[in-house]
Amino acid sequence: MMRRRLLRWAATLTAFVLLFSGCSTQPKSQKIPILLYHHLDETGDEASTVSVASFRRQMALLKTEGYTPITFDQLLAFVRGKNLPEKAVLITFDDGYTSNYELAFPILQEYHYPATIFVIGCSAGKTVYKDTDHAILPHFGKEEAKEMLDSGLIALQSHTYDMHQWELFEEAAPVRKNILPLASEAEADYTALLTADHQKELALLKDWGVKEFSVIAYPGGETCPLTEEVMQDLGAKVTLTTDRERINTVTQKQPETLIGMGRLSINEAVSDQELLDYLKQQEKDSL
Repeated sequence: MMRRRLLRWAATLTAFVLLFSGCSTQPKSQKIPILLYHHLDETGDEASTVSVASFRRQMALLKTEGYTPITFDQLLAFVRGKNLPEKAVLITFDDGYTSNYELAFPILQEYHYPATIFVIGCSAGKTVYKDTDHAILPHFGKEEAKEMLDSGLIALQSHTYDMHQWELFEEAAPVRKNILPLASEAEADYTALLTADHQKELALLKDWGVKEFSVIAYPGGETCPLTEEVMQDLGAKVTLTTDRERINTVTQKQPETLIGMGRLSINEAVSDQELLDYLKQQEKDSL
């Protein structure tokens, strides 16, 4: 009898603690910094370029400061109720340059850091712009993609197939510099075009061995409510901008907190202190 009363008292006390601590109902939130890289080379002289030395130093800085790079799959699992490392960070690359494979990938392997590369489909495997003679920075192709995917460290996702156009190289108008609808474009026409572009991107990624689409990085970071609606209908669970001021507070059981996430775009001019300030601002006041 006494033992039964003690057990009942212990159960009542536990329920009381849980109720007033909020553990039973309060969803957990965490702030997630996201780093954005583009091209790497030996000098980092170009606008969106980082030198190999700086990239290596920044990866070492993450380790020294106790940050744990995670995957978007882990982020999605967090929203479903799983836990994340206390100081989680996401590493991303836009466009799909060959330097991501040749220069960044070996460093990521050294640190065993996962990263996601967002591929422009129409530039995949090319050194010229589409079917023109205009030279562009080389972009990796299927063979390199498969090697990176097989490593288990690199994920590949969408940067659209052909909605990141270069005005100087385009012969036909209108030019789509980003994913936004044109001013005179009907909603139905835009939806159909965006859907067709996405299906091309999915076909490429599937051919390379990507099993599931879940994340899109918007070209130039541009988005609008219609774009978000269409892309979510097409399966996007996470959408990314280039808004470095956005505090990415992700909350369990609230998938809407994965929409329009911001990123810090890093080039050679970004100092270690600036990187740390961004990481700490995102980390600050995490629940």
